[in-house]
Amino acid sequence: MKKQKKNTGKHSDADLAEAYIYPSVLTKAEKENSEAAFLALRKKKMIEATDTQRLISRLLQLRYHIEDYINAHEFTPDKSFTFFLNEYLRTIDKKKKDFAQEIQIHETKLSQIINGRVEPNDKFIIRLEIHSQNMFPALFWFKLIRMEQEYDLENNKEIRKKEARFVKKRLELNY
Repeated sequence: MKKQKKNTGKHSDADLAEAYIYPSVLTKAEKENSEAAFLALRKKKMIEATDTQRLISRLLQLRYHIEDYINAHEFTPDKSFTFFLNEYLRTIDKKKKDFAQEIQIHETKLSQIINGRVEPNDKFIIRLEIHSQNMFPALFWFKLIRMEQEYDLENNKEIRKKEARFVKKRLELNY
């Protein structure tokens, strides 16, 4: 941990702050010109970007979306594993059939995973990681699946009723 130096009195606190923080001294017109120049440069860079650079940009955007969602620790049903898998396919502009061939999985199995009828196994998740050249680690996909499972376990009241009849004796606790 760095030690902060105490102000020895040679400079006022305002002088020290000004030395580290550059105050904005642009007029309104200068600020507008600066923003216009920045937007023009940004637009030029976007036009000059190669297809690969655009793909990387879109993939990074999706990656950050997934990271933020995972770090929020709050599952929402409309952002499940299948939602992000579909987003991945849309981002890389692949049809399900072509993607299934690329990762050597039967097209029907991929369809079942995408539609939420079958849960993806570890092999499938690892293939997603390898396909994305580790831009989307298997752990991301795994966490998305676990978030959904936790949500289902927490909110599925019917399974509790159904399974309660198989428990013949419960602990006798008074708390």
